[in-house]
Amino acid sequence: MNISPLGTNAAQAAAWPDTAESRARAARTEASPAPAAADPWREAGQSCNVRHMTLQDMDDVTMDLYESGSISLFDRALLTFDPDRLAAADGGTGWLTPADSQGNRDWVAEWEARLAQDETLGEAQNAANDQRILDILHRLEAGAAPALDRTA
Repeated sequence: MNISPLGTNAAQAAAWPDTAESRARAARTEASPAPAAADPWREAGQSCNVRHMTLQDMDDVTMDLYESGSISLFDRALLTFDPDRLAAADGGTGWLTPADSQGNRDWVAEWEARLAQDETLGEAQNAANDQRILDILHRLEAGAAPALDRTA
């Protein structure tokens, strides 16, 4: 009686004989470390400057972070909301900080201003959201920094 390994049949056993070479190849495959997963925060941080970017740039960066599962859809919506759409009815602006002529804005300064305003108004939930967004922006800034050389 020929007993094949679990999950194989005689045809498979004949097609892939159990040799020292096949066992060595299997051992190398099992011992090989899986490639390191890309860090979406580092990739996003290196692709942007949260101190000088447009709303469209923010939209692109947050889409990548959302698709990687790094931020929630709610956080993405907060980061990409254009307050000028609401303010257009009365001719004002909804931004608390200025943008340059190309629309680049310091997003950290904007969200720090929003946090200060919400704290002044006693808007605890909005202030908590503002702080979470600032944490995301600071994490993006940290991702832009060069990696530490841990071999030295």
